[in-house]
Amino acid sequence: MNQPQIIRVTEDRSVEAELSPEAVTELIGLPNSLFEFRPMITPGKFRIIAGGRIGVWESPSLKVLVEPKIRDVNLLAMIDPDSPIHSHGAEPEHRPEESFLGLLAVRLGRLMVAHARRGLRQGYSAISEESAFLRGKLDIPAQLREHHPAASAFHIEHDCLTRDILVNQIPKALAAQIADRFSASTEAGGCLSDAITSYAGVSAEGLDLRRAFDELDRASPDASEKELIDLARLIWEGFDPRETSDKHHTSLQMLDLHLVFERYVADGLMRSLREFDVQSQRSIVIAEASHRPAELTARPDVLITNAGQPWLVLDTKWKTFVGAPAADDLQQIIAYLHVTKSPFGMLVYPGTRHDFNEFAINGGGVLILQQIQVTGTCGECRDSLNRLAHEIHRRIKTDSPPGRE
Repeated sequence: MNQPQIIRVTEDRSVEAELSPEAVTELIGLPNSLFEFRPMITPGKFRIIAGGRIGVWESPSLKVLVEPKIRDVNLLAMIDPDSPIHSHGAEPEHRPEESFLGLLAVRLGRLMVAHARRGLRQGYSAISEESAFLRGKLDIPAQLREHHPAASAFHIEHDCLTRDILVNQIPKALAAQIADRFSASTEAGGCLSDAITSYAGVSAEGLDLRRAFDELDRASPDASEKELIDLARLIWEGFDPRETSDKHHTSLQMLDLHLVFERYVADGLMRSLREFDVQSQRSIVIAEASHRPAELTARPDVLITNAGQPWLVLDTKWKTFVGAPAADDLQQIIAYLHVTKSPFGMLVYPGTRHDFNEFAINGGGVLILQQIQVTGTCGECRDSLNRLAHEIHRRIKTDSPPGRE
């Protein structure tokens, strides 16, 4: 069997390569969120353009390795700010493409074990069963479908206190789904094994994670569970194979750095601004239908309220900032400002230094274009995020909201 062609490219960069007809066929229809490939003038030659994902995409004839544009140590600091690896500032040894999934798996396993030790939350769930005693509610359709019901059997529905609720089932299902990627002798494999064991009382077999995340969004998980659920979503959206093609037997193990940066900024602000209500990915209604009940919703990355009033709406952008925001970024934040009626809007970009500029918006409100440092030492990056939180705190405490016409 022929070995696949290997192409290496740095995130947010491009590389030129000759591709076989088989590789081109496998790449056709690939989502642009992974990377793009464009034909060049020379026959058989293509330009591979990496987006905001790192990791590996592999098919029978092609393997594309996308490496991060920032140092591993800086990326690890964004993925897991509490990891001890940054305390001494050492540059970790370059790891294979699955290393970032391994880091996230370790974090997931440890959070799950910590939650299990504190005691997993229970909730009520509807149970359908047969019973010799009538309790709860009689399931009349099921009772009528029984042609020869036993005299002592009732089809009943009742609520039961159980650990089989989504905040427990989602981490359990995800841990089981990715555990087979790691040897039991590795740190990730051991942490996931411990986590699955600690959730032994939770049944999550066959759980549809896409539907489960949607349902949990509507239910609004408790603040104590949000860190675990956000991490589970990051792993699922970054490494879940739902974007692969069974037709070409492709393998997707790519981490979405847009999500990593969004989570890094949101978590940092929530930790530093406990005095205020800082909400991440809160669903807001953009528009309502006039003819039948329906809504259009959106999710700004961060919404900060003070005394019940929206104060700042923020959106993160993992892209290079060169003087002015892209038109779609600008339109998005202006729409959020209009709908939430927040006096301040902010677009946060990664950068090599801490910098900002602000603009008075015609019609009222202020737009802040903010860069935070993600290169240099981990201490400098951490200080930049803390400085952003301090500046927001000062602005809320001392600035009067700008007028809105």
